[in-house]
Amino acid sequence: MIRAILNCDCGNRCEGTTGKCSSCNRLDRKAASLRMPTDPKPVNKVSESQSKLLGRYNKRRKVWIVGKRCAVHHELPAEDVHHRMGRVGYADEWARRNEIPLLIDERYWLPVSRIAHDKIEKEPRWAWENQYSFKRITDPIFRK
Repeated sequence: MIRAILNCDCGNRCEGTTGKCSSCNRLDRKAASLRMPTDPKPVNKVSESQSKLLGRYNKRRKVWIVGKRCAVHHELPAEDVHHRMGRVGYADEWARRNEIPLLIDERYWLPVSRIAHDKIEKEPRWAWENQYSFKRITDPIFRK
């Protein structure tokens, strides 16, 4: 029996009926044995721990905001909670020891209307000067 010497797709010489070298044959066998899941589970948008924290935040926020007026426009009722130090991390060592992240640390919440909250977010320097927000290292306008 005479076997033809061929070139594989990868450029190596191969012998046999498949027309592929042993490395390419192995990769083909491996690819054939792999199966994609029929219903892949999507990645969660929010982790389980963050979901629990958001649940705690929403319960506290509903009770805390009742009857409050906007801190910027005093004639308007408060609709939102502005986190003056941000929502990520801990404010101080006391908060870290007691596991109170900034998201649920009521010491740094500010009752605001939707209009005031938009202004605070769009004009960070004005908000900092009027003590509606605290200066953070991550704010690009304060890095000088």
